[in-house]
Amino acid sequence: MEKPIILSERVINTLKSLAPQQRKAIAWALMDDIVLGEGTGNLSPMNAMLYAMIAHYVRQDSSRLSDLSDRPSTTPFDRSQRMALAL
Repeated sequence: MEKPIILSERVINTLKSLAPQQRKAIAWALMDDIVLGEGTGNLSPMNAMLYAMIAHYVRQDSSRLSDLSDRPSTTPFDRSQRMALAL
């Protein structure tokens, strides 16, 4: 795996706030697209909009962690390690 995929608290909370059918459709679309690289499948227009927002959060959080891990560590408990341990 080249880059870590981060599901931050805001992503989890956003998914939890959705109706069960939306939650399932978007979670599967995230897995299909981000994890497997197979696209998002057939999402309704509303779910496609929600998916775009949540996928943006995942990519942004993952990129943020990747950028932090590229910096040299100053202490054994720097920010990127705390984030990784928290997840």
